[in-house]
Amino acid sequence: LGDVYKRQVLDRGDAAMLGECVRGEEAAIDAYTQALDADLPAEVAKVVRSQLDRLRAVRDQVERMRDRVDPEPG
Repeated sequence: LGDVYKRQVLDRGDAAMLGECVRGEEAAIDAYTQALDADLPAEVAKVVRSQLDRLRAVRDQVERMRDRVDPEPG
């Protein structure tokens, strides 16, 4: 199933691949956000928060790239 899915994404082009990257970043953002809801030690929470900020920045950058390739994704 994974190979079929990859082929479908590749066949749809750059915008689809970038969209999948955005989707992956959003999944990571959700996981990091949930981690911050846990009772983490202050130093760990600081690292997780910093990584979450970086994930959001990367997601935003990939979204801009996707939108330049395909201004109307869908």
